[in-house]
Amino acid sequence: IVERYHRLFTRLCQMLAEAGVLEVDGDDCTVVSLPTRVNVAGLPSVIRQKHPACDAEVDLLSRCGPELARVLRCESDPLQLLFPGGSFEKGSGQSARFLQQISG
Repeated sequence: IVERYHRLFTRLCQMLAEAGVLEVDGDDCTVVSLPTRVNVAGLPSVIRQKHPACDAEVDLLSRCGPELARVLRCESDPLQLLFPGGSFEKGSGQSARFLQQISG
């Protein structure tokens, strides 16, 4: 994990601790419970069917989630994931609206 993402990584570890997956003791983490493996390949389409209003969020998570480890190691550009090709227009229209809303 590169230094600029240490704060984010710390928060991710805290969330895993809150879920009972890790025990955090200072800078040390211990896995105490492995989560159940889930095949998430078809999950975006299931969520879109059940919650069509969340299409933008599903689109964003589908692009960014699988790349998180690479982003934390600076092997993938997070801005390219958020704004494919450097533009709001390259992503889905709903993703662009969602990102515009959360960016103020």
